[in-house]
Amino acid sequence: MKWIKENQRYFFNHIDTCLPQDDTFKEMRILELQNIQRDYQIQVKVPGLPAQIKELPDDERFPFDYQNPVTVETVLRSISNRIQFLQLMGSTKVLSEKGTQSLGDFEKQLIVDPPAIKFVEEFRQNLREIGKTIDERNKNRKFPYDELHPSAIPNAISI
Repeated sequence: MKWIKENQRYFFNHIDTCLPQDDTFKEMRILELQNIQRDYQIQVKVPGLPAQIKELPDDERFPFDYQNPVTVETVLRSISNRIQFLQLMGSTKVLSEKGTQSLGDFEKQLIVDPPAIKFVEEFRQNLREIGKTIDERNKNRKFPYDELHPSAIPNAISI
């Protein structure tokens, strides 16, 4: 994405962040967001799936008028050797495995404050209800969608 435009002046505060409502350059933020909303309009192309960008801006389109056509040799040269490839695939598999319990199922109970315990129980109950809803919807689907089922979401991230 090309959000930083040429011939524009930008001011960056080193190691300084703020919430949008505290931004000292609110007008600039609003203008940038309006430009982004104009350039990146979204639509739901397939009901039930995430929204997608209607059309990429011209400066982000991939050119299909290649100067040099892609050949099998070009593709083969771009692939890493077998050892590197296997190392990459192995580490990707290890880092992608679910190594912890599901969302809301904590390995150790470190919460001892009664109001917090009540909140965690409500959270777990909400997760169970969400899981039941997903299970019910999946019964009527040709291709079940389990990616956001609470039981499929790890309680921690490994990367």
